[in-house]
Amino acid sequence: MAGRESSVWRLPWRPWTHEWMKNMLSLAGAAPLGDDPLSGCLAFLLVLPLLLLTPFWVAEWLLVVVLWPFVVAGRALGRVLAG
Repeated sequence: MAGRESSVWRLPWRPWTHEWMKNMLSLAGAAPLGDDPLSGCLAFLLVLPLLLLTPFWVAEWLLVVVLWPFVVAGRALGRVLAG
């Protein structure tokens, strides 16, 4: 079975946290920052999803970098042993 579906390299999910974080940083950079408390509060609210999502992004990164090579090696070994 040839093709993209049979690749041992594929991730079973689509990494999306990086895009979300990039969008939040972009929004926070465009937030109105001034001396009035309201603009500072609004800027913090824009960064809040980034702060909440960071641990999940780090966990996803660790899964891909640390654990995923073992999954790929297991799939490749299974194919070699299956003939």
